[in-house]
Amino acid sequence: MRCIHLQSKDYLNQIRYINQEITSRIEERNELRQSVALKTSSFQKDKVQTSGTLHFDDKYMKFVEASEDINSKIDELFDLRMQISNEIDRLDKPEHRIVLRLRYINLHTFEEVAVKMQYDIRQIHRLHGNALQEFDKRVTKCH
Repeated sequence: MRCIHLQSKDYLNQIRYINQEITSRIEERNELRQSVALKTSSFQKDKVQTSGTLHFDDKYMKFVEASEDINSKIDELFDLRMQISNEIDRLDKPEHRIVLRLRYINLHTFEEVAVKMQYDIRQIHRLHGNALQEFDKRVTKCH
């Protein structure tokens, strides 16, 4: 069992943050891709000298590195999702499992969770709080 040094909510929110980081890295990579594409088109038009090729190669390598970083983060996200999903599965009450899975694995807002579960938003907040308490009890923590 892995030791968790974070509050349950912070621990569960790691999925959201890694997902946001991946999204921002994809945007960054897409900008690099555009830069490489622009350089390729100017390279073909101008028949740039060898020094221009180095510049193109540098941009292409940055694009490749960014892609590798994204793939690494995606692997990390997948592993974390599986780990947290397995920990959520250890909860006794199905509604606790559902609310935590919808909120932290599927990244839904509380309003979306309320609609999916057909509960009032106040009930969802109360259920979420109870689910976090049960999660705290079920998941081993380091002291």
